[in-house]
Amino acid sequence: MGNVPPDGARHRHTALLIVALGAFMVSVDTTIVNINLPTIAGSFKVGMALISWVVMIYLIVLACSLPAMGKLGDIYGFRIVFAFACGFFTVSSLLCGLSTSASHLIFFRALQGIGAAGLYAIGPAILMRYIPEEKHGWALGIMTAMVSIGIATGPVLGGFIAQYASWNWIFIINVPAGIAIVAATLWYLPKEAASEEPASFDIIGALLIFFALITLLFPLNRGLSLTWESPAILGSFALSLLFWALFIVRERSCTTPLIDLQVFKNRAFLAGNIIASAMGVAVFGSAVLSQVFAEGSMNGIAPQQVPPADLVRGFHAAFQLGAILSFAALILVIAIIIWRRRREKILPEVQKEEIQGPVVERYMFVYP
Repeated sequence: MGNVPPDGARHRHTALLIVALGAFMVSVDTTIVNINLPTIAGSFKVGMALISWVVMIYLIVLACSLPAMGKLGDIYGFRIVFAFACGFFTVSSLLCGLSTSASHLIFFRALQGIGAAGLYAIGPAILMRYIPEEKHGWALGIMTAMVSIGIATGPVLGGFIAQYASWNWIFIINVPAGIAIVAATLWYLPKEAASEEPASFDIIGALLIFFALITLLFPLNRGLSLTWESPAILGSFALSLLFWALFIVRERSCTTPLIDLQVFKNRAFLAGNIIASAMGVAVFGSAVLSQVFAEGSMNGIAPQQVPPADLVRGFHAAFQLGAILSFAALILVIAIIIWRRRREKILPEVQKEEIQGPVVERYMFVYP
């Protein structure tokens, strides 16, 4: 991507505010949906196995779109791609709120995942561009804290909406916030210089990683119901291995790869991704399961049952449940604050040169 805008330094606080609000909006949307899954299932008269794809498809598309959005930011500019992603997320949120069937909601959630990927992928890149190097850790720490605060806010807000309003509002509330973020991005952030890279996008690599993730997550989601020894489950695992192998071969031979696999030779970067992945499994996995099963048990609903339609009018204990489930995320926020202040003393031997550089910063969206 081109040079840093000459007047970028004076926009650092604006850039931080825009990115932090975008990260907060997306993280709230992740956990606010989880606590309302039984409500939505009851509204559409479908089982929890089907309605769980409202969360699954969102996360799958988000994960598949992250590298693509990072690459598009390199080609067309972080400011434009961030504004487009936020606008796409906002329109998709409105469509989710207006959905009339479970299939429509799942489709629109997939579109929403594309927009969320852009906000997650481009946000850290904007911070790297507009904020001085010595403040990078501080800025990324604030973004990470906003993600964690959003995770903590989602269950409480979702529980409140489930009890006192329609589930549609968990998506519609994103619309005014999204419009404000798009307007602020286009109005306050300066235009960037044209990209010096050739405008080439690895479509084949993007499709391969998409199918690799789809064929991996399908058996993990349906293995218990279809049995792990069934041909569909085993065949899906085999296809996933094939797609991952083809993806690696493609990225190693492509002149403009979707993901430059050379960055994984950086030990600090590789270790950070492994830790971030484990953290994501623990935080988001427990968030989905604990909310679904806790809310279901509080209302006497087994995981395979179709929740009664009257749940759409609200749960008496939804707000209390959301408050209880927020404590884990709040502890995460406190831990992040402590770590950001103490890491220089805990790990003084880690030099900044080991983890910085343009090619590594491109992938810092994995986890700040």
